[in-house]
Amino acid sequence: MKYLLVSLLFVANIFATNISFEFDDINDNKINITLDKTGIKFTNSPNKIILLDFWGLYCPPCIMTIPHLIELQDTYKDKLEVIGIQVQDRLSTNQMKKFIQKFGINYKIVDSDKTNGFINIISNITNWQGSIPFMLLIDTNGKIRTLYKGLVSKRELSMDIRKIINN
Repeated sequence: MKYLLVSLLFVANIFATNISFEFDDINDNKINITLDKTGIKFTNSPNKIILLDFWGLYCPPCIMTIPHLIELQDTYKDKLEVIGIQVQDRLSTNQMKKFIQKFGINYKIVDSDKTNGFINIISNITNWQGSIPFMLLIDTNGKIRTLYKGLVSKRELSMDIRKIINN
């Protein structure tokens, strides 16, 4: 109970002020994020839905999801930005680029060593304990609309994205 109260106070304090993060994806594209009382804003992707995927290189369900994310990024490219944060093992840039090329990944990939503070805040906001795959679907206003724990189908992701687009 005490931990829950501390967590709630921590999250309340996060949203009382703006917190900003800036990191580069594996191809040196900037990702700028601002957290405030209205939500999580990806300032480099205004007016886009964000599908934030926390995944691991050695996680079979995560790897199974990659083709779905590639297809969703293609299908909704004008309205959706998929961002994958690799949280399992530290990889060299070269290893990561080979992995991206092998799977034909067309969305932004970031290694977790660049995002630790952001990951800690997401963990506190969502009560995420580190299991993967873990995804957040964030609408254009920065509100977390859906939280996915474990393997999720392309159909379910697509339906949830279309719901946001059609609102």
